[in-house]
Amino acid sequence: MAAGLDPPRSVVTHSHWLMESQKMSKSKGNVVDPFDRIQRYSADGLRYFLLKHGVLETDGDYSDEKVLKVLNADLAGNIGGLLNRCLATSLNPTQTFPAFSVDMFPVHRRSRSLATEDDYRLLKTLQDLPGLVDQHYENFHIYKVLEETMLCVKQANGFVQRHKPWKLGNTPQDQQWASTILHVAMETLRVSGILLQPVMPTLMSRLLGRLGIKETERLWSNAEDVPCLEGRGAGYVGRTLGTGTGVLFQRLQKEN
Repeated sequence: MAAGLDPPRSVVTHSHWLMESQKMSKSKGNVVDPFDRIQRYSADGLRYFLLKHGVLETDGDYSDEKVLKVLNADLAGNIGGLLNRCLATSLNPTQTFPAFSVDMFPVHRRSRSLATEDDYRLLKTLQDLPGLVDQHYENFHIYKVLEETMLCVKQANGFVQRHKPWKLGNTPQDQQWASTILHVAMETLRVSGILLQPVMPTLMSRLLGRLGIKETERLWSNAEDVPCLEGRGAGYVGRTLGTGTGVLFQRLQKEN
């Protein structure tokens, strides 16, 4: 008020953090050095865990074992695994953002379409995700943001696994279908990467860069616009992917 600024209308605080279900205490020595953990897990990784498990309603419970489990499953496995599949030279030899074929994956399901009910559920999840995530951000339910986004990425992983583009042949139809599969998977990563930027800015910048998405194309409105949902072409289709190499998030090993 002395600075001439309006006071906050609300104050958001998280509950206590426990250490392996016990209250942290200097006398017990069961405390965590955040700077050490940032070196071990990265700032984005540690922030991801804390926001996923630091809910407003109940106490959070920290342990290094939990951090390893969560980050390996969500970042190294779920998001990182899907990105690795999409960028593999065996599936994407041209290293470009693949095209979507409305003949292979019609906007409205047809009886003879290669796309299944689960595939259309993925598109519906992807369509609804920005609005759902926006509500959770507004309500400070960041853990729900992470849960919903990871669920969508998990569906995309299942989509790729279900159709196994690496087993498709070299016919024009097979190549169109393989391109469509990769397009949907990469669109899921693009939208998820944009929505998760507030939580993991550095990691999601790398993800979007690997997909060839320009910095001017990383706004919330870009996440809301998924052209394939309407049978439209996307401006980034055919664009050369980013030059980054290596895994997105290195799988963590338990320290002795």
